[in-house]
Amino acid sequence: MTPNYRMDLPAPPQVMRGVRCTMDAILAQKIIISTGPIMDMVGAVFVAIEAVRKFKGTMFVLGQDWTTMSDPPKKTEEYRLWDQSHTRIMRVGLLLLLFGFLLQIFGNWVPEILSVFGCRP
Repeated sequence: MTPNYRMDLPAPPQVMRGVRCTMDAILAQKIIISTGPIMDMVGAVFVAIEAVRKFKGTMFVLGQDWTTMSDPPKKTEEYRLWDQSHTRIMRVGLLLLLFGFLLQIFGNWVPEILSVFGCRP
């Protein structure tokens, strides 16, 4: 029996529509799937911080009299700015959560997607 000196070398990168498929599909899948939970954790921290952060100060302008009693109370400028930052941070946290979960789902399909474009996993 003759020894087999031939090594299993990876196939040369394939070219499909001008795109070189050089990244290992398993490595790409691991990177994408690992990025998803990191984004989820950061998003969850943003949402949790904003859920417990309370406004400290005066929310509404005081001093209504009989002529302005029918008007709704007006928010102070300080409260309005706090509310805008509160809403913005919550939205960023929720978007990070959403994209993190989507990356995890997408990462499970990377080898199949790459095989459609002619890249071998």
